Amino acid sequence: EWMVTLQAAMTVVGNCTLCGAAWWIWRSA
Repeated sequence: EWMVTLQAAMTVVGNCTLCGAAWWIWRSA
């Protein structure tokens, strides 16, 4: 069960990182 929780957490973190990086690049451009 903890594997599912870990996978979900990693997905959320990955999405936040992607959004943050895209926003940072857009802001810097």
